[in-house]
Amino acid sequence: MLWLSSFRYLKQHPLQIFLSILGISLGVAVVVSIELANESAKKAFSLSTDAITGSSTHFIDGGTSGLHESFYTTLKTDLKIKHASPVIELLGTATNLDDTTNKKAIPITLLGIDPFSQESFRIDSRNTSNSDIRRLISTPLTIFVTYSTAESLGISKGDPLEIEINGLHYTMELAGLIAPDNLVSEQALTNILFTDISTAQEITGTLQTITRIDLIVDNNELTAIGEALPPGAYIEESSSRNSATEQMTRAFDINLTALSLLSLLVGSFIIYNTMTFSVVRRRRLIGMLRAVGVSKSQIFTLIIAEAFAIGLVGSVLGVIGGIFLGKFLLGIVSQTINDLYFAVSVNELFINPLILSQAGILGITATLLASSMPAIEATSVPPGTSLVRSSFESLISKYIPHVSTCGLGLLLASCLILFIPGNNLIMSFIGLLCIVLGSALLVPITTIFSLKLLTPICGKLFGLLGIVATRSIRNSLSRTSVAIATLTVAISLTIGIGLMIESFRATVDIWLDTALGDGIYISTPSANLNLLESSIKTSILDQLSSMDEITVIDTFRRARVKSPNGPVEIVSIDTTFKTFNRPERFKSGNPEDIWNTFQNGKSVVISEPFAFRNNFRTGDSLILDSRHGQQSFRIAGIYYDYSSSDGLVMMHHTIYQALWDDKEISSARLHLATTANVRDTINKIYSSTSNIQTLEIRSDIELKNAALEVFDRSFKITSVMRTIAIVIAFIGVLGALLSLQIELRKEFGIMRALGFIPSQISKLITLQTAVIGLLAGLFAIPTGIGLALGLVYAVNRVSFGWSMDLHLYPIILIEAVLIAVIAALAAGVYPSIRVLRSPASLDLREE
Repeated sequence: MLWLSSFRYLKQHPLQIFLSILGISLGVAVVVSIELANESAKKAFSLSTDAITGSSTHFIDGGTSGLHESFYTTLKTDLKIKHASPVIELLGTATNLDDTTNKKAIPITLLGIDPFSQESFRIDSRNTSNSDIRRLISTPLTIFVTYSTAESLGISKGDPLEIEINGLHYTMELAGLIAPDNLVSEQALTNILFTDISTAQEITGTLQTITRIDLIVDNNELTAIGEALPPGAYIEESSSRNSATEQMTRAFDINLTALSLLSLLVGSFIIYNTMTFSVVRRRRLIGMLRAVGVSKSQIFTLIIAEAFAIGLVGSVLGVIGGIFLGKFLLGIVSQTINDLYFAVSVNELFINPLILSQAGILGITATLLASSMPAIEATSVPPGTSLVRSSFESLISKYIPHVSTCGLGLLLASCLILFIPGNNLIMSFIGLLCIVLGSALLVPITTIFSLKLLTPICGKLFGLLGIVATRSIRNSLSRTSVAIATLTVAISLTIGIGLMIESFRATVDIWLDTALGDGIYISTPSANLNLLESSIKTSILDQLSSMDEITVIDTFRRARVKSPNGPVEIVSIDTTFKTFNRPERFKSGNPEDIWNTFQNGKSVVISEPFAFRNNFRTGDSLILDSRHGQQSFRIAGIYYDYSSSDGLVMMHHTIYQALWDDKEISSARLHLATTANVRDTINKIYSSTSNIQTLEIRSDIELKNAALEVFDRSFKITSVMRTIAIVIAFIGVLGALLSLQIELRKEFGIMRALGFIPSQISKLITLQTAVIGLLAGLFAIPTGIGLALGLVYAVNRVSFGWSMDLHLYPIILIEAVLIAVIAALAAGVYPSIRVLRSPASLDLREE
């Protein structure tokens, strides 16, 4: 009978149950979608990496200048290494020549291989039905691809394919198709083009150089190879490539996951609200059950079982919804990774059962935790006082000082966690969670004090209805405080994230103005901000230096080198002191003193993120592995840089070229004569270089705008999550207002019996919802600013090592209050209509 009463109650209140399920399912859906999108991007890159490295255990990397192919001969003949395969790996784009109406550049990897040595590494190299290995070897500019890649590119065997690598165009012929053994291999080989290694060498212009050598070796062979390595080369495990990418995106993943968990937290408030309402509505019934012998444990089990059922249904629906939402977010996540970290082609969402089950358990757990307090309250219902509604509100009032003390304690704990020096990102997010929970626990006490100020104001503005509206909020604090807290948390998230994004954007804007000038920036086309694979032909630089419009050319080389602590990205520069000594460029060190030692190679300067991640300070020594052995450099200064979250090391070009035997140039900045027109000069450069190499040529203003576009794309996903948080909050407020109006039905019935017309009742409800929205918006401002402080000065610093200042934008704060009021008013429409449609006589005889 007890379980039947529970079922009957749930059946009689379908809307509240539906809103609870919807709230928790949205929270779970956000967690699932973010995790699946992140996992899919990393999985796609991992599969692509595995396809490129094959079954190799290790690889030999030649560093910035590659490996001379004679070392491969040494491995095979002198060291007797049986399983070794030379590889040239090139990144570029492909365009179908036949598709003249909708040409689209598709990122590809061109893999130059030796087909005969590949048998031990890639099983797919033998599955070349409908292919001619001899043609791949003997005919230049021929390729093999999988059937699915050929289909996506719109080509068949014998068709031409136009590709672009490092700004140079080539027309390749599809000589054969690969049939992978399974779907995983098919996905792994997506957009990978196989060609003979001699063809790849012709494309790179280095006929005796290879990128790396893949190996399958044991420990004894590994030792022998290590002793024979040429200067500048190093050997690593093949799995290290995936580990490096995971480490690279770790902060990005954790940030998104933490934000998604905050959305789930908002959903938990809805569950708390619903279960509290459920207990309040059944206080009379629970009192009767207790009076006839039902135990406290049975009541507790009943409420928890109801919560479990809601959590289970909501979590299942959330997992299903998260899969669909993940497909939508996948493009945004992969675009961000492409812009900031590495090129990745993600064609479909990888469904990981572990992620789905973890999110489902998380949703159920959040539901049970949110329901525990209402369940405990249900067990403490004294039969003698269960008939009096005011007794519950009196009980709530007794708890307010204790709840407020806990809230203050959590806020104090957040300050200690966030602003005591430390490098733990998880702890930083725990600090943010303490801000959210602490602020939510302070909502009841702040609501009481705020209503004392608002009641006389509303009385003067709206008369008796204004006083009744504010007092009804105070008298139903158990309901209204949860609605206000739910909306406060959601709106504070929008404030905190909004202020953080705008502050970060303002910092990047100022930095770009500092780093850039009034000239022209040139580079080869690149899928992201990383120019490691690019180089400008020297003939172009020679041609540019002869143009009258150009006075000075600054050159830059971006490269990745080895160090005892792992790979390090270097930027070698050839510039003047005027460009080097930009205003506010250096965080530490005197630019004039740095310049003197910088040019002769005695020192380097490092970016702020690099210093933070490696705990370097000015005056420390940095050891790098060059082609001429290990070299030690003094760190002369630390400079601000927001182009890389891993950090950079800046070195003078003469020292870099001498130690790494690399004279390539990745990009250049052109300083113009005062009489030169920027647009005319760009057009002139295009026309004079188009037949040599395709270049990205942009004025510094255009480059700044392009960088800010990348920035805006990077935070697009956080904007989506802000919107979802508001939707969840709207659902929570709707449920709370609906519960409140149902509780006040008798009160409204009495008012209508006394002569209040429907428009007055509607005005009263509108005033209630407007006050609730206003209070939530105002409470969200300090909470949001606190979150922004934590995000800017703690989370950002620990995640990326960047310095930035918090900027308060009044428009964001005003918009937040307006959103809160509008959301509350919108949520109050349906409860208002429902109350007005209910006959007054029915409301009066409800009991």
